[in-house]
Amino acid sequence: MTTLLPSGGCLREDEGLARTIRRFVPQGSWGQRTIIKPQPGHEFDADVLVEMKQQRKWADDPKQCLVALHDVLRAAGRYRSRVELKTRCVRVVYAGDCHVDLVPYVHTSGWFERHEIVNRAENRFEEVNPSGFTAGRTARRRAARRAHCFATSRSAAQ
Repeated sequence: MTTLLPSGGCLREDEGLARTIRRFVPQGSWGQRTIIKPQPGHEFDADVLVEMKQQRKWADDPKQCLVALHDVLRAAGRYRSRVELKTRCVRVVYAGDCHVDLVPYVHTSGWFERHEIVNRAENRFEEVNPSGFTAGRTARRRAARRAHCFATSRSAAQ
């Protein structure tokens, strides 16, 4: 994962942003470990949640969470020409039909636990369940493997 992520450098080194980043969480096919080479004409797509600590300054202007991530990447010479600000992510485009979508994500724990991403177009936080989707897909994949192994072993025994 670290070979595609700009996390080891500029995001961790920026004084303002580094204090807010908790961790990086692979999502989608990357998080499920099911990435395959895309069909010709399609890009290899990797999705990563950038878990960040809630900041008071984002409460009234949530898009600033996304803009902060974008600005740090944009200021780094290595990524300047590769960064695109999207509605819910910052996309880093790499050579060879590959891009990484970095999605700022805020987990607020406590009595009313919330998991939220930013919708820049509407300038608001949207509640999500990042681990539920990946966990559910992983559990279904394991159950399908067990069923296949069971069916295979029964037919071999007959």
